[in-house]
Amino acid sequence: MRILTAFTLGAVLLCASSAAAQGGRGRGQVVFMGPGPGFGPGIDVLRVEPLELSEPVVDAPFSADTVTELVQQLPDGNRIEQRTTGSIARDSRGRIRSEQALVGFGPVPPDGARRIVTITDPSGRELHRLDEGRKIAWKLRMPPPRRDGPGAGRPPLPPGPAVKTEKLEPTRIEGIKAEGTRTVLTLPAGAIGNERAIDVVSERWYASDLGVVISTKRLDPRFGEITYRLVNIVRSEPPAQLFEVPENFTVRDQPPPPPLPPPPLR
Repeated sequence: MRILTAFTLGAVLLCASSAAAQGGRGRGQVVFMGPGPGFGPGIDVLRVEPLELSEPVVDAPFSADTVTELVQQLPDGNRIEQRTTGSIARDSRGRIRSEQALVGFGPVPPDGARRIVTITDPSGRELHRLDEGRKIAWKLRMPPPRRDGPGAGRPPLPPGPAVKTEKLEPTRIEGIKAEGTRTVLTLPAGAIGNERAIDVVSERWYASDLGVVISTKRLDPRFGEITYRLVNIVRSEPPAQLFEVPENFTVRDQPPPPPLPPPPLR
């Protein structure tokens, strides 16, 4: 049984894999993704990153390790802790490579060597996910970036929930100045069968000098606390071969995600 409801692995996963290396348009949030081509049952991907893709960030190369941590306190006093690591790199052209370990939930643990590797070219609006086991590069054509501001085109919140956002005092993370925002989503009593209001608190730290989301944190009383951060940041040009699909891989179009289920009858 998974801890959180899983999103379909498709466009959402592929966008999430690279958006943290882009500009500040994204909205930080937690993503638990279900298995797609090449993944087995009981395996999810845990990310805390923005989902929106913006224009490519050029002339600001870097590479870094990523750390994602989940802490969940169970009602019986038990405690669940998950920690995954990965890496992310961006070259001077704005191309991005992201590597993320798989997380196992339930009775099926993942193979420790299994990971998700994505290569994104924002200029060409293309993304490839490397299936290293089968030597397949799943190709996804990304939609054009939004030009009408963050959050444009998102469906409105359902009746009841309220959102409050505030700016935080700038701080330095990994020696880099970062500007933060805190967003509180309040689910009023009765919104999901809850007796009292539920506050979901998210923090997002953006380093404008580097053009990257450097840290996010989400505290949801239903699921626990999830943090994502960049560490060991190196501000130099990564090797060019990181951003190319290996020659021994076959390129295939990414299968479209299944349609969303119909809304419940009222």
